[in-house]
Amino acid sequence: MLYHRELRVPMLAHLPVHHNVTDATLRDIVETTRLTDQFVKESTEESFARAEKFYNKRTVTSNYKVGDIALLYDEHIMPGLSKKLHRFYRPSQL
Repeated sequence: MLYHRELRVPMLAHLPVHHNVTDATLRDIVETTRLTDQFVKESTEESFARAEKFYNKRTVTSNYKVGDIALLYDEHIMPGLSKKLHRFYRPSQL
């Protein structure tokens, strides 16, 4: 697993790895792979925590009331009209 995603490899490449091997090189590879996976997992969790902290610092909760006017995103383009000059946001009353 690389970055917690399965690699696309042929079915024959999936060989069982036993942790009680006598070959030192294979044991080192298994240990290095385990440590690398652990490091990637911890780094990813820390990165997500930092991003969430930064996002929460700058976010503002919108409070809308019935009758307020807000911009509504609408991807629908009438047939025959150009997408180039289309306004995707339109005012809408709540």
